[in-house]
Amino acid sequence: MTTIKTIPVFYHDDQVHDACSFSKSPLKPGLVARRIGPDPAFEFKSSLIHAVGGDRLALTHDRDHVQELIAGNKADGFGNKSKKDNRAIRTTVGNYLAAAEWAAAGLAPLVWSLTSGFHHAGYDTCEGFCTFNALNLAAEELWKYRGMKSMIVDGDAHFGNGCVDIIQRLGQGDYLRYIQMGVDHGGGWDSMIYRRCLEVAIEGHRPGIIMYQAGADAWIGDPLNCDGLTMDQLYQRDIITLHVAKQLEIPIVVNLAGGYAENYEDTLRIHQNTGEAMKEVFLVRGCAVIPEGEQ
Repeated sequence: MTTIKTIPVFYHDDQVHDACSFSKSPLKPGLVARRIGPDPAFEFKSSLIHAVGGDRLALTHDRDHVQELIAGNKADGFGNKSKKDNRAIRTTVGNYLAAAEWAAAGLAPLVWSLTSGFHHAGYDTCEGFCTFNALNLAAEELWKYRGMKSMIVDGDAHFGNGCVDIIQRLGQGDYLRYIQMGVDHGGGWDSMIYRRCLEVAIEGHRPGIIMYQAGADAWIGDPLNCDGLTMDQLYQRDIITLHVAKQLEIPIVVNLAGGYAENYEDTLRIHQNTGEAMKEVFLVRGCAVIPEGEQ
């Protein structure tokens, strides 16, 4: 696997927009970019990112649904009808597709896409701050053009109903597997169980690429999560996921996913910690510091 001296970060200012929503996700990529920008460990990739057109989106979404959204005639995942906002959302999709292709091409074993708003978007539906599903679209293109299987490891606190809807509607099951790894409801989080569940899922599907949603809303303090993880546990979650991918030599694309803390600095801190986990696994010592008991 290709070694790296810096972590490629995919971000473009054109993604950022104010959806006038409870969710600050449309503003979040810019906020995270500013926090990590001074760190020389991160190398920004902007020139490769462009707004995705309707024909490409129609690979995994109903064409009429896509056209109505682009025209501003149908409400997006934030409840808005806006051509300007839609272009920013389509640029966000373009970000993720470019990041996935960068990893799939073997240009880096790890890529960070500063994006969110995907996993609730279904074949012909928008909900939960999600308009278009870049995860399924990336998997479709990687299978179509590279014959590469994908696995979505969803660390968001909420189930990716949109991902499953598209998998079922398009018959993607042979080359795309979705697993929800966000939180343990009620039993307490166990890092050893998390790691083993992840390894078993990967062994069963044998993906060529992992798409990891490092959701900050899995934090116990997030208002949209009733039973979450501590910040330390979230860091362990990231370390383990990244370490497994590296150990198995499977390229991994990490994106931001959800996060809605009342003090938004907490959400940004969790995302920044994900970046620190990437450095720990892929740059600092070349291996993760695994929690005690997992050696």
